[in-house]
Amino acid sequence: MPSLRDVQSFVDEIIKSPTAQRFLERVVTDGFYNRSRVALWMFETIGREWDSVAEFIKALANERFPPTATWSIPIWEFIYEIEPDESLSLEQRRARIMARVLDIPPINPAHVEFMVTAVTGFPAAVTENIAPYTFRVNVDGSGDSLFDNGVMLVVTSDCFACASTDSTMIGTYPETVSCWKQ
Repeated sequence: MPSLRDVQSFVDEIIKSPTAQRFLERVVTDGFYNRSRVALWMFETIGREWDSVAEFIKALANERFPPTATWSIPIWEFIYEIEPDESLSLEQRRARIMARVLDIPPINPAHVEFMVTAVTGFPAAVTENIAPYTFRVNVDGSGDSLFDNGVMLVVTSDCFACASTDSTMIGTYPETVSCWKQ
């Protein structure tokens, strides 16, 4: 029967994977599997596979976003209908994707009215230039208990406010917006 020193030398010689080491610490009955070279190699092999899976999962998080993507660049190019160009560097390909992502067409008042109507289910009207860099969206929710007093949405370059017309604040972002009666 091998001595305790021999058992530890088996373990140190064979087990290099962090996951295999955790197997031995948490799962394996001391003095049984850790005395078998075959069992130790099985744990090491399984541990290496689990280590590679854990590494892949961590790397997969970077693939969710074009600025950090590596192997998923062709997928992003397909999504944004960009012709793949293998001659470009990874950074250049990322930049092409980000240019397409950030290429958002301007939104005009008619589009804002359409979106607000689609979201709320009530007719909306946009009034431009009620103050510098500001517009107002009026939602006609008459007959609905949530909109009994009407709702006014005010958007500026640095804030957003939603208030009922009786000057009761429903919500703001950031919270430095004042409200007034319509």
